[in-house]
Amino acid sequence: MRVLAVGNVYPPHHLGGYEIIWQGAMRHLRSQGHEARILTTRYRGDGVPADAVEDPDVHRELDWYWQDHVWRTMGPVQRLRLERANARIFDRHLRAFRPDVIT
Repeated sequence: MRVLAVGNVYPPHHLGGYEIIWQGAMRHLRSQGHEARILTTRYRGDGVPADAVEDPDVHRELDWYWQDHVWRTMGPVQRLRLERANARIFDRHLRAFRPDVIT
């Protein structure tokens, strides 16, 4: 099975426990022979070295409304640009990876 997992933050960057659980679920899927691709934001956690070890097939390409621990102030046009850019990235991964499941 091919799984495309989409979310805001993925380890080694994290804001709490959710991200660690997500990583554990993806590692479990892989250990069972499934393919898992992670699509997440470019968020970088404080104190995580730039050369930190990554899980395989993690794509940090999405933009996000959260920046430097505050919600960015954006007008309607800026929001539309962000959402359209993220939609293009998502669509590209759908075409390239052809997942059976999206989570």
